[in-house]
Amino acid sequence: MNYYVLFADLRVKGLATVTTVPNNVDLLNTMSGLEQADYRDKLLRLTLSTGSGSFRGHLMGGILPLFHTDLLNALKEFGVNNYQSQPTEMLDPATNVIEYGYHLTNIIGLKACVEGYDWSAKPWDRPARIEYFQIDSTKTDNLAIFRLKEQPNLIIINQKLRDFLIEKEMVAIRMIPTEEFNSLM
Repeated sequence: MNYYVLFADLRVKGLATVTTVPNNVDLLNTMSGLEQADYRDKLLRLTLSTGSGSFRGHLMGGILPLFHTDLLNALKEFGVNNYQSQPTEMLDPATNVIEYGYHLTNIIGLKACVEGYDWSAKPWDRPARIEYFQIDSTKTDNLAIFRLKEQPNLIIINQKLRDFLIEKEMVAIRMIPTEEFNSLM
């Protein structure tokens, strides 16, 4: 099976981004791959980055994993259930308008599945970034979406989910084969 890195397509002109993390959000917890007790229905207040454009994709660019409601609905329709989401309200500082429809999304499932990654090496001898890699499908528990234990900020999807998201016409997302992925994309 082929695997892909899923992320916001920052090449899209005018794509909105969020580059700051509110004080009440622990970014490390969001990337831990573990279910979080503090995800709730209460709206999380975020501020769009200065210079954010007016284009809104299905995956918001920036530091936080912000999925549009349509993307979450597509995941649910596909049968994905290993995620938590918390609704957000985002202030656009350029217009002072509050926007809705995005959710801080916690992908549950941290998988140590990069082929050839040496977990017995000392931490400082391991790669700082994972690039041009392959996934050992026997170590993914057949999850369609998960995070890498080797690099938790990366969200990985399988071929079937990728094809489904293309069919659903999700916009402003990139799905790069893991063998072609580098951190400069």
